[in-house]
Parts: sequence; C-alpha cells; structure tokens
Amino acid sequence: MEETKMVTTLKVSDKYSAISGIQAEEFRDELTAIQDDFDDDLLIDLGGIDNLSSIGISAILLMHSYLQKHGRKLLVTNINEKNYKIFEMLNMTDILG
Repeated sequence: MEETKMVTTLKVSDKYSAISGIQAEEFRDELTAIQDDFDDDLLIDLGGIDNLSSIGISAILLMHSYLQKHGRKLLVTNINEKNYKIFEMLNMTDILG
C-alpha cells in the first residue's frame, strides 16, 4: 500500500494584495510561524499577486529549504510571468507548478 502525502495550501491573495514592503515582512513572519504547524507538503498559491519583493522571494526560498530538510516539499503555483522570470534567474523553477 502506498501512503498518500497530504498538501497544505496557502492562498496568499486571501491576505495580501502584494508581497512587498511591510506585507513581505508579514508574509515572511507568517511562513516562519506556520512551518511546524503541519506535516504536509506546502503549496503556496500566488494567484493575484503582481508584486513579489526580494523579501517575499527570500521567505519562499527559506521555507523551501526548511521543508526539504524535513522531508517535505514546497510547490508555488499561479505565478505571473514577471515573478516567474525572477524564479528562473534564481534557478528555482523546479518548485513552480
């Protein structure tokens, strides 16, 4: 029998309109606060988020690293073209879905 891994989804646009400035810092703090609250893989839905600052990207990359160390995965979905190019430059498109 194969174990089915669960996925926790964080729909960012439910709380933020952009991930820049003070919102990026809040987003980073929120990710840090929830990292031990679940044992699932994490899906971050960036639909509706046009602006993703370096702090927001850093928060996502730190969460990716943390989950990877704990045998879990991170997937980022619904990312716009501008933000996709940033992930492409960082060679992090493997976490995009």
